[in-house]
Amino acid sequence: MLEIFGKFSHRPSQDQLTALTAIQECLTDILQGRASRCYYLSSLDPGTGKTTAIVSWLKAYMSTCAESYPHGVLICVDRLDEIQRYVDDCNLPEDSYAVLAGKSEVHLNALGLGSTRTNRALVLFTTKEQIRRRGQTSDYDTIGVFQYNNMPRLIKVWDESLSIGKDIVINPFDFGRLFTLLATESEELVRMLQRIMSDIMQCTTGDFYSIPLLPELSREFTESAAFKRSSDRDLVELLWRISGQPVTVRRYRNTQLIIDCVQSIPSDFPPCLVLDASGRIKGTYTVQKRKLSNLVELPYSNKSYRNLDVYVWRRGGGKEIIKSLKDITPELIKVLMTYPDEEFLFLLHKDHVEAIQGMLTQHLPPDTAHRVKFCTHGQATATNKYCDIRNIITLSAYQYPDPTYDAMARAAGLLTTKGGDFPTQEEISAVKRGEISSNILQGVTRSKVRVSEGDTCPPCRLWLIAHPTTGLERELPTIFPDCVIQEWETLGFTLTKQQQAALDKVTSLVTAGHSAIPCADIRKTLGKSGMTPSNFKRILEAEPFKAALASIKVDCIRRATGLYFQVSN
Repeated sequence: MLEIFGKFSHRPSQDQLTALTAIQECLTDILQGRASRCYYLSSLDPGTGKTTAIVSWLKAYMSTCAESYPHGVLICVDRLDEIQRYVDDCNLPEDSYAVLAGKSEVHLNALGLGSTRTNRALVLFTTKEQIRRRGQTSDYDTIGVFQYNNMPRLIKVWDESLSIGKDIVINPFDFGRLFTLLATESEELVRMLQRIMSDIMQCTTGDFYSIPLLPELSREFTESAAFKRSSDRDLVELLWRISGQPVTVRRYRNTQLIIDCVQSIPSDFPPCLVLDASGRIKGTYTVQKRKLSNLVELPYSNKSYRNLDVYVWRRGGGKEIIKSLKDITPELIKVLMTYPDEEFLFLLHKDHVEAIQGMLTQHLPPDTAHRVKFCTHGQATATNKYCDIRNIITLSAYQYPDPTYDAMARAAGLLTTKGGDFPTQEEISAVKRGEISSNILQGVTRSKVRVSEGDTCPPCRLWLIAHPTTGLERELPTIFPDCVIQEWETLGFTLTKQQQAALDKVTSLVTAGHSAIPCADIRKTLGKSGMTPSNFKRILEAEPFKAALASIKVDCIRRATGLYFQVSN
């Protein structure tokens, strides 16, 4: 492990090395039958070296046992691209591993021994979805495709977030998407769903409603190409899993929602090692520990983020921030131009990337746009692509609708409506805080913040929009212990389109090294055939434009030859 760290100049602290060693010792305990039927959680921060600990343990296991391996290894990840990353990191012999992915993933399934010979592969890489789908009606030990030499794989690694159950939040109006599809099976089934939808609409928040027992669907139908969207297939699957069961109804935004959970991981799946860097801040693990008593926390070494400066802009964010581009654009340009030679990573909602890219392309000098990279919430885990970037900007925290946090809390402890045990409001609130915090932690640590220099990170900067009512700023010391929180010093003005265009021209020339720029030269570039002197004078006299010039340390001065934009000393 230390040899691998040395190749990448990775220098974890002694306490972090102790915690990494605990990961390897846990795997050894599982291998030798000393582990209990529990989930063993390692919450070491992103970039500390958890994956490297797994890789080096695997290599030691293979070298120690030569060609006779007593137990197989199963590594479960969230997304398909993470499988390729793991395969590359492990660099195992072709005849020692296999990949099990969906039928359409021809390339991945062909890696190693191939998906048709998983029984002979010492190490099997797969997605968590494969575990959930195949384990719905079967014990883990009986699922042949996960076995090694006809025996259940004993050593199991669950990479990133764990939830024993699947959270269910269904809007009954979504049933309408299924009517045409299900009518080919049974018109009576469609009428049954219509009655269910009508019944639920009559319920109030907190009511229990028993889903009628739905007729079994043929396997040919559920696996047919009639499902054009995976979301439709998922909806059918969840609806049939709660068939004949009571659910909770909750009103949200003028409609009634079905809230519940179902078990998604076989009960005989543990012992299992869970690697979740967000484990220390997630409320779901607290619920699991309280209700199921099957979680053991491995030693943890708190990484210090004392070299991380966090600049907080206390204003509204969220998905609606995109409607405020006019207001935030000058602030973003100011930040980007304050560090003209450094790269920046934007952490955004996926729906915002195109608009932000377009805005930056329009306002940044052409030779500086390449400094800006983009990463989206939800796709921010398990990548080192941006680990050399020390500046991060996130315009909003990623949040789910409130009913989702209720369902997630239930899923963490298998708290079904039928069982009659429900999460407290305090637990639901803790789950919400934990999930929002986790998305920030996972996203920000895609940057150089993930790198360890002893017990801390290299000097980095984070600009964050967080409205005071969200409580996100209060969570920052928990997300990033010892970080330095400061106010994001904004310009406090909004420019018109013409003012912004003039500012962009000046900024571009100043960045290129010009210290004195004739105002007339800028005026002539505005509009199709230049701007009239009188209109340009109004721009020069506008207080927001004057403030914008001051923010980039430029004055407007009069010389014998006319007005100039002059870089301040």
